[in-house]
Amino acid sequence: MKEPPEQEGFRVHRQGAMLELIEPERRKRPPFLVGEDFFDFNALETLVRKLVGAREGLAGIRVPFPGGGCTEYLPIEKGCLLALNRNIQSTPELDSFSYRTSDWAALRVRISGFFREQISSTSMTAGEGNASLLYFGSGCRYGLNLTADSPVSGVSLVFHPDIISRRVLGDADLLLERLRGEVTETHDLPHLIAWPGDLVMQGLALQILQLDSAAPVFRIMAESLALSLFARCITLLGSDSVEATDQAVRLRAKDLQQLEVVRKVLETDFCNSHTLEELSRLAGINRRKLTEGFRSLFGTSVGEYAINQRMRRARILLLEGIRVGEVAEQVGYQDQGSFSRAFKRVVGVNPRAFST
Repeated sequence: MKEPPEQEGFRVHRQGAMLELIEPERRKRPPFLVGEDFFDFNALETLVRKLVGAREGLAGIRVPFPGGGCTEYLPIEKGCLLALNRNIQSTPELDSFSYRTSDWAALRVRISGFFREQISSTSMTAGEGNASLLYFGSGCRYGLNLTADSPVSGVSLVFHPDIISRRVLGDADLLLERLRGEVTETHDLPHLIAWPGDLVMQGLALQILQLDSAAPVFRIMAESLALSLFARCITLLGSDSVEATDQAVRLRAKDLQQLEVVRKVLETDFCNSHTLEELSRLAGINRRKLTEGFRSLFGTSVGEYAINQRMRRARILLLEGIRVGEVAEQVGYQDQGSFSRAFKRVVGVNPRAFST
């Protein structure tokens, strides 16, 4: 079948079961933006189905990134796409971007790499082994900052909530309520649920990434594993068992704002030691949600985040030629020995070696 020279503003090139789409003029923005600001998942699904449906033996589309790596989109069923992120790397032209989106949800499982993302006004770090379900609500701004030395690989299952009503037996309304979280009279707010160490999701995502796209059963296996991933998500979302409840970290829009308050305190007042009780009172959040939610959002504990902020400032001061003892005092340590041990643990060398 003859390929069209241009399709929806992309140059197309078939590689086995995948159709590679190259956008010649892409700069600091992701593909499939409507205008310069809105990411339309409905339009993305329509495009993927149109391209895949018009060609025999095609499983999905591949969008390469300028710095290396790609995202592959496979249609699963109406209102559901599987996205495979393979070793995506940043470049000066595309190291960060943001857009508005709405209505859909995304189940994300990170296999390798780290990046910083922003949901509305809250920044967070997504790292290896982290699984989370993000509902975009009736509209929110999403941003992403790639890390130059940390290529990202993982799997995302992007779906419209309607699929829950169509595919799930039993009380779909309860599942939709838990997915959406906080709902006001005028709109749905973004809602994040994290399962930081779910080995089932990690295993399914890894199997998907390891599939051979040249194999005759590639599309069948990808769809089967994607539905298994969706089933696992729905099982955890709907479960009231102690195991599932303890594992899940449910973060509503207000929780995200409160945790952002804690992060800002740790970044601006790192010289002073803050107990968990003090931070809980300051942000108006309970201790469990503070500790578990903070780790889910920012990829580390409250204490480690504070230490990293101290060491970040210490590196700057040492490179300016300030003496080790004075640096220790400026970043909140009462004695030089404690500072030196902490610095070596975080940075890998002692302060004197770093400054020479």
